[in-house]
Amino acid sequence: MSFLITGGSGFIGTALARALDAEGAAFRILDRRPSADFPSRARILDICDADRLAQAPSGGTIFHLAAEHRDDVRPVGLYKKVNVEGTRNLCHAAGLRGVERINFTSSVAVYGFAPPGTGEDGAIAPFNAYAG
Repeated sequence: MSFLITGGSGFIGTALARALDAEGAAFRILDRRPSADFPSRARILDICDADRLAQAPSGGTIFHLAAEHRDDVRPVGLYKKVNVEGTRNLCHAAGLRGVERINFTSSVAVYGFAPPGTGEDGAIAPFNAYAG
């Protein structure tokens, strides 16, 4: 089975890619940023670019981790553009390519307003109903 990881250059995406790599699984990464750990398996791509996304490599299963998630994002409209419209683009592209399974994951909100570099061992400090 092959996998595609959107947002695969981030904290959770890199951890997932490492786990898949350790299992010998085939995977590709799509992200706006380069992957430090898997540059040969990554492609720079923004999920808001529907045309390019429709032409991107696909996997049997997509792990969708790409999101605007910080609370200081400006303009605020980026949340909707990336998290709603970008996800819609991904679902459309998956449909075009016959992908039937998309796993969405998000965890950053459980850490609240944590300092940069906070890892999985960071203090759980939700600040809203979504994170709690």
